[in-house]
Amino acid sequence: MLALPRRTKCTRSVAPQPAESLGRSIVVDNRVGAGGTIGLELVARSAPDGYTLLHASDAAILVSPQLYIMLRALRYHPCLE
Repeated sequence: MLALPRRTKCTRSVAPQPAESLGRSIVVDNRVGAGGTIGLELVARSAPDGYTLLHASDAAILVSPQLYIMLRALRYHPCLE
């Protein structure tokens, strides 16, 4: 499970419940920087196997990608990936 900085404490407190239900361990990976786009890109580029989850703020998902698209610096398309 990938958590962006402000969500880490919440994600770490919630992770044990699905881990127990699934019978598997869950690792919380905190990726910081670039307004959340580093973590978002990691999730967008991960294998579509259902093992990667994202816990992020609305701004990281909605605002940051739009700013990076305007700057042509985003390496993934937020609506397609």
